[in-house]
Amino acid sequence: MAGQSTTLDSLFQERMYLISALSQANADCLRALQTQSGHSILMMMEQPCPSTVEAQGKTNDEVDACRARIDRLEAELSQLDLKIEHAAREGQ
Repeated sequence: MAGQSTTLDSLFQERMYLISALSQANADCLRALQTQSGHSILMMMEQPCPSTVEAQGKTNDEVDACRARIDRLEAELSQLDLKIEHAAREGQ
């Protein structure tokens, strides 16, 4: 039983780490989306200059990378939740 408690504790610690990483990834994505919106407005207001077009492309790539990271972290969290559920059932 004591080993079970230690296992659950470590799983919950890992879950807290993943939630923190997911929160940071979401903040990064929101920041990138704000930048992306700003570039879009600039491109609508004027003839797109090459530097704005290049910056928009980099920002699009950053948003895609953030979303991929969020998807990966959410999948890891889902798997971890299954492990926690399984470990909790074994302890009953």
